[in-house]
Amino acid sequence: MDKDETARRDFILWSCIWDPRDQGSRGNITFGVGEVSFVAEAKQGWPILGRKSDNGIRTVGKTMQKALSEASRLPSEGKRMGIVFVTPRVHKSNIRYMDDILDCFTENLSKVKSAALAWYFPPGKRFLNGKDGYRYPGIVLLIKALSGQRLNAVMQSDHGKDRSRN
Repeated sequence: MDKDETARRDFILWSCIWDPRDQGSRGNITFGVGEVSFVAEAKQGWPILGRKSDNGIRTVGKTMQKALSEASRLPSEGKRMGIVFVTPRVHKSNIRYMDDILDCFTENLSKVKSAALAWYFPPGKRFLNGKDGYRYPGIVLLIKALSGQRLNAVMQSDHGKDRSRN
């Protein structure tokens, strides 16, 4: 199988579904990789970041705890996890410190144990104005498995090759 066929196969294996019938939660995301299935509870976090506060990390932590709590009540269709889409806000009075604020925030997020983390703060778009006096510099994605479940342990292809390093 060549690289294009492998990429198409892997793309087809991923399917995301939101189940509006689920009561009491925002929505479930289910997907599969190879023969391994996942079910997740997704939440949004809107922390306010500044020079003197770690409220952003606390806000994200509380949101993740809520996602994990609700994920623990989901049907056990596969590996369960919490997902938080984080949209940080920086008040316009702090925009001259934007790079330092984002560096500190992502450094603190990277210390979250047993979590997968990705962020994108495009330099040319970091100063998008909101009507509320805040700037919205980008997005963060934080994924954490329920206790006792490891995400990297299931990143195996059908042939048993470890794909987590690719």
